[in-house]
Amino acid sequence: MTLELTQDAYFCLQHGSPEYQVYQCIPDEGISYNKLINKLGIVGKTGYKYGLMYEWFKFDKLSYKILKNKEITCDEIGQYLKDIRDGFVPGDKKVIKLLKERNYIY
Repeated sequence: MTLELTQDAYFCLQHGSPEYQVYQCIPDEGISYNKLINKLGIVGKTGYKYGLMYEWFKFDKLSYKILKNKEITCDEIGQYLKDIRDGFVPGDKKVIKLLKERNYIY
């Protein structure tokens, strides 16, 4: 099986996955959603959605800020894309399905 990367995948290879970009944008004191979107645009919206889903960060209702929820040291999506670029196919079918759903491979 050979997998091809999309333009979105190449963007992620250069800049990191949207959720990783959002995570990197959050200072220790947190960031408002509006500031985040002003900084990252559509990437911020996508990254916010996936980052919440993975519980990388959370929205604090008291301060109205996005706060880091756990320590993230590796961009897993970015690593999968690097592996595919280098000719390695992920063995987990769930990973392939996720990357196809997110329009990173075909």
